[in-house]
Amino acid sequence: DDTLRVLRTSVELVAVVTAGSVLIGVPLAILTAQADLPFARFFTVVSALPLAIPSYLGAFAVLSATGPRGVLADVIAPLGVTVPRIDGFAGAAFVLTMYTYPYVFLTTRASLLSLDASLVAAARTLDCSRWAAFRRVTLPQIVPGIAAGALLVALYTLSDFGTPNFMGVEVFTQVIWARNDAFARDAAVVFSMQLLAVTAVILAIESR
Repeated sequence: DDTLRVLRTSVELVAVVTAGSVLIGVPLAILTAQADLPFARFFTVVSALPLAIPSYLGAFAVLSATGPRGVLADVIAPLGVTVPRIDGFAGAAFVLTMYTYPYVFLTTRASLLSLDASLVAAARTLDCSRWAAFRRVTLPQIVPGIAAGALLVALYTLSDFGTPNFMGVEVFTQVIWARNDAFARDAAVVFSMQLLAVTAVILAIESR
């Protein structure tokens, strides 16, 4: 059934991209906000740069660079290395993760910068290891920031049209446009209602 397939694909893409963005954004936020990282300001700006570029341009660049006839394949061809074509679900998830993790990075970093350092210091004086202090003191304080960034990532992924369309992935936005363009407006309305329902569920989970 097309309806269930599109629903499953859309939800899976949101879940994968959100998880990937958290796995990338949170460590980067910790490194730039709390670690003694050289040129921390430079890395902070660079880490946020993907927000300045539409994700569909990233999808186009990845498709142009990979595959047997891609630009990257031509460059490394003398080395005897082949570059597989990155497209489909994996390609869409990769591109969207690379272009949305800054949402998690920025909200988590803001939470870390507003954290009272004396709380962590007090935990360390009570014989807590660095990891234990992070897990018991820092992490509970920055969870709202992580959740806020994850919400933005989930909503962006759910609403994005260009990247899934370039990668050949049928998600809500792509199917709604295709059905409406083919004058199958009843089907487009059904998918639109499902998209709104999934959005409501994401907002309800974040509010919890």
